[in-house]
Amino acid sequence: MRLLDNPNPFKLVVFGANVLGGCNVSTSPQRIQVTWPETVRIAQAAEAAGLDAMIPISRWVGFGGASNHNDRCFETCTWAAGVAAVTKTISVFATVHVQSTHPVRMAKEAVTIDHISNGRFGLNVVAGYVEQEIEMFGVEWLPNEDRYAYAEEWMEIVRRVWTEDAFDHQGRFFNLKGAYGNPRPIQQPFPMVMNAGNSKHGSAFAAKFADINYINIFSLDTAADQVAQVRNAAKEAGKDQVTVMANITILCRDTQEEVDGYYHYLVHEVGDWEGARNVARVLLANASSIIDNPEVIERIVLTFGGWPVIGTPDEVVAQIRQLSDLGLDGLALSWPDFEDGIARYHRDLLPRLQTAGLRI
Repeated sequence: MRLLDNPNPFKLVVFGANVLGGCNVSTSPQRIQVTWPETVRIAQAAEAAGLDAMIPISRWVGFGGASNHNDRCFETCTWAAGVAAVTKTISVFATVHVQSTHPVRMAKEAVTIDHISNGRFGLNVVAGYVEQEIEMFGVEWLPNEDRYAYAEEWMEIVRRVWTEDAFDHQGRFFNLKGAYGNPRPIQQPFPMVMNAGNSKHGSAFAAKFADINYINIFSLDTAADQVAQVRNAAKEAGKDQVTVMANITILCRDTQEEVDGYYHYLVHEVGDWEGARNVARVLLANASSIIDNPEVIERIVLTFGGWPVIGTPDEVVAQIRQLSDLGLDGLALSWPDFEDGIARYHRDLLPRLQTAGLRI
């Protein structure tokens, strides 16, 4: 069943299970290693636990440091096709940098995965935010406004291939003759689309094209305003509904003593602080002013910039409840150890989330 159609009141998806370390910038031997047998175990365990989707990170180069975080990674379209083939109910996404893939090819790949999954596929569209990765493909690194102009034209072509007969297209970035695709997607009129645009131009793109808008939480004090801004932008773009989600990293143990010990281990014993500083340099516009801020780097070590949810099972569920109360429709979950984290979710968190009315 599609992520957007399932009856769970609060959506929960697995995020980043295709890249070395997931969202934990460390050298922990329990971090995700990126092998196919590991991927199958994680996907099938997530499905058995009733989680709603698998969403990968599109990465082409690592971040250096002792961990070389995310350096080993599976390409997300072939990964999604494989995950779709070894699961039955969980939705599966591919995450695609638009300048790395021609839109006609992407439209065909998406339809193929939609058929493999029997209508469970979603496309996470990324305009591009790592210059080195875009330049690997021999294409020009564009300013933010132009990257989203490119993404908009790219997305319009993808949608036309999904829905129209053969057509010509002459635009700023693409000139096509007889663009066409058959078969059509199983999902009508087209598969689910996700986007995490947070800049001015990114927010406008997400409002126009995305069914799911993915935000980064910087403070619980401002999160409700972020959600409201996304909903208002979607409404102005003519949408009646948009699903708003955010990324969290869960660190859950049975007792507070175990929580504190595990946190210290992940951050201060095996945490890759130099790798986390490299992440900040690449991803954060204000990196020069925060590169030596230990609180910021500590959070990147643990969560890659996601929101940390840390505590005993009762405390973790209370924090998830708080995020729901701020207006979010769901969360993308990662763990320092995915297999252990999903097992703990299934055993310890799911019953409590059901009692809280967040899951069925």
